[in-house]
Amino acid sequence: MQHLSPKERYGVVDGGRRKPIPQNTLLLLLGIAGFLVLVTISLIAASKQRVDVNAVNGNEDKSEVVAAKQQLQVAREAVLEKLSRTDYSTNLRLNNPDGTSMVGWRQLSASRWSQDIKTYIESERNRNQQGNPFYRMHMTPGLEVERIRTLDTFGEVSGGNNEFYLSYTDTDGTEVKQKLPASAVAYLLLGKLEAIDLAHNLESQPNVDFTRMLSEIQRGYKPYVDSQKQLLRAQGYSDPLKQMSDANKAVEELELLEQLRRQQLRELRRKPTPEPKPVIKGGGGNGAKK
Repeated sequence: MQHLSPKERYGVVDGGRRKPIPQNTLLLLLGIAGFLVLVTISLIAASKQRVDVNAVNGNEDKSEVVAAKQQLQVAREAVLEKLSRTDYSTNLRLNNPDGTSMVGWRQLSASRWSQDIKTYIESERNRNQQGNPFYRMHMTPGLEVERIRTLDTFGEVSGGNNEFYLSYTDTDGTEVKQKLPASAVAYLLLGKLEAIDLAHNLESQPNVDFTRMLSEIQRGYKPYVDSQKQLLRAQGYSDPLKQMSDANKAVEELELLEQLRRQQLRELRRKPTPEPKPVIKGGGGNGAKK
């Protein structure tokens, strides 16, 4: 058997003899490996640094969004509180000693509605016409009749009836009719139940100024809308933010289209319908015989 020097070894796979690697080549390979290790470590460190920077920026963005949400919540609570504030007394206190209102916009509208309901029941036509459900009826049972009728309509909603319409005559004389979803009808009926309750129990008749109420609503919603814009800005939404700013412009365009539609309807109604021309039937051939 031939004796192999320590530098000669057989390959594990093919069984062939391995040639010794030159020392200069080995040093070169070790140098390349070390360089690759240093590059890898540098890349990992740079990657961690980028992650840390992104994490910091993300936290800053997140904190800005959180602050915007908190500001929006404060503005929203103020609007909802003024919208739904309820005074449970039988004499609605329109103002506190500090000048703030005790009555919310919804309840104040319901108090006005309660007066209209009582006026309707007490009208001469209803109280003095035989066969009318309110004929010579006391106010308390008359309001009970209105309550039952309101619940009957609510039964239509709960039964799946979706054929509800809101009809009114616009200030220019145009009759407007639009379909309401059942949910909107249910909301109106709940408001009517509140108005009937106030008609039963109110000892005061507060003077409701809807023009003043509209101004209060507009002032109340301004910080709410501003907070919504701030949240969109913090979240990085540019298009919805611009659309929020152009919302009034979009509404004006819709109103112009609606006015144009109403004008066209008025012109169609004013346009006289041409009378049908009489048809002269001949006796035969090319003309009638005399």
